[in-house]
Amino acid sequence: MKVRVDALHDEAQGIRSFSISRMDGRPFDAYQPGAHIDVTSPAGITRQYSLCGDPDRCDAQRFAVKKEQTSRGGSRSLHDDVVTGMELSVSAPRNLFQLVCGAGEHILIAAGIGITPLLSMAYRLVRQRVPSTCTISPAVASRPHSSRNCPLHPLQSTSKFICRCPVMR
Repeated sequence: MKVRVDALHDEAQGIRSFSISRMDGRPFDAYQPGAHIDVTSPAGITRQYSLCGDPDRCDAQRFAVKKEQTSRGGSRSLHDDVVTGMELSVSAPRNLFQLVCGAGEHILIAAGIGITPLLSMAYRLVRQRVPSTCTISPAVASRPHSSRNCPLHPLQSTSKFICRCPVMR
């Protein structure tokens, strides 16, 4: 499916998020937290990236890409060649990493770019008011994180969600 890049955001050193919408203006289908999509870069290379936005938001989707130093072209092209307004091709979401339904509590642990599928899980858990704890390793980024600039900080408005983002030294 053809999508437009609506926004780019440098989340941390070497990690960029992409907000996309459908070129035909229609909403995306809802997806289950933990899902990923195939993204074809301007260089023509297709790679899989986890969706990291709110899975119930259908007007846009969000994925993040770590620029690999040893990239064979996929992440490098997405970082170096993509600009806002550009068209990309993506697949429908697939999910091989799902939340367990009915669990009384979830513990999400992430480090580095591995946080991306957990972000959509956190959105869902907060919406369902499931007690959850998310621990983000100091390796998540090269810049310091505190409870205020933690990627999950906006979700902490509920007392049932705890995010531990250690301050890096």
